[in-house]
Amino acid sequence: MVLELSPIIFVVAVRSAICLGANLILCRKALMTNNSRLLTHEKKARRTVAKVTDAPQLDKTAWLRAAAVAIAEDGFNGTRILPLSKQLGVTRGSFYWHFADHAAFVQAFVIYWRDQQLRAVEVFSHESTDPVTAYARLLDLVLTDTGVELKRLKVEFALRGYARRDAFAADAVAAVDQARTQLFVPIVEGLADSVAETESYAHLLLAQMSGAQHAIAGPNCNAAILAGMKQAMLRALAALHATKNRALR
Repeated sequence: MVLELSPIIFVVAVRSAICLGANLILCRKALMTNNSRLLTHEKKARRTVAKVTDAPQLDKTAWLRAAAVAIAEDGFNGTRILPLSKQLGVTRGSFYWHFADHAAFVQAFVIYWRDQQLRAVEVFSHESTDPVTAYARLLDLVLTDTGVELKRLKVEFALRGYARRDAFAADAVAAVDQARTQLFVPIVEGLADSVAETESYAHLLLAQMSGAQHAIAGPNCNAAILAGMKQAMLRALAALHATKNRALR
């Protein structure tokens, strides 16, 4: 027996077949679009991995040293991430490997500077018990190599300026100043009659040396001026000790 389809059923069947074909085409296009998106995300992920992969090639200290050079030239404005990464020849992924953000980077630099200065104080030891000789050695250490000292001073001046508006940096500067002051205690304790007076003399010598360092940073300082300042500072200290010794006789 042969089944005959009515015209209406035939039309419905054809339309259903067309709709099914159209849906299959749409599904295929959607699948292709999704695959394309997945490939795009995969490429982005690979680029991200590549950035992170090159990060360990540059350690944290390299970033902090680069910051010191930049700060000496342009103050804390020189600590911008993109210019530093270009200067170091790495991606910003290297920066974020070591630092959460720019604020963390600046704070890490303050700690780096503070620890350097404190280590310099710790390794120094007075080789002479004569106060004038001990002071001369300190002056020679700080005021002789003007090229290196000028670079260090530029960083320090910038950091002290930054410390006027940042409490963490201010604490770091205070810690360094306190440690440096203690270097002068053996030089001046023979002048004083009390611990408080010894501290005052020590602060005075620190201020005197800081003033000489500012002179180094000036445009008109030369070797002759620097030598004259050192001799004047030593004569002033010797005169104070001589006066104290006469008073004790």
